[in-house]
Amino acid sequence: MHLSSRLHRQFRLLAVAALVISALAASPTLARGGKVQPTYGQCLVTPNPVTSGVAERFDVIGSGFQPGVQLAVFVGGGSVLMAVTDSTGSFDTWAWAQYPAGTSGTVDVYVYRAGDRHMTVLAHCSFGVV
Repeated sequence: MHLSSRLHRQFRLLAVAALVISALAASPTLARGGKVQPTYGQCLVTPNPVTSGVAERFDVIGSGFQPGVQLAVFVGGGSVLMAVTDSTGSFDTWAWAQYPAGTSGTVDVYVYRAGDRHMTVLAHCSFGVV
């Protein structure tokens, strides 16, 4: 009986030690909140400016991101474009600019990681409408 209770205590000690080690190993992940750290890049729009009253294609081009990342590109609060970065961390996506004739001003473009619930802005650029 004495041998059995000693074995039982050693087993409990081993189980507790395993839990402590696994908690320590996981602590950096828990400290970061388990989320992927963003890589910030840059973007630009071409042509710049676009012409109002004309269905004109414009491209949003970006670089400096992690390779193989899905991005959501918000254009002027109305359009959402999707892109995936290539092996160099660059992307190119496009849409048709359809601003009513006589419209002028600046349109903001924000780049986010697709599915990021924190909506961390990875890049910001803008273009003109004339």
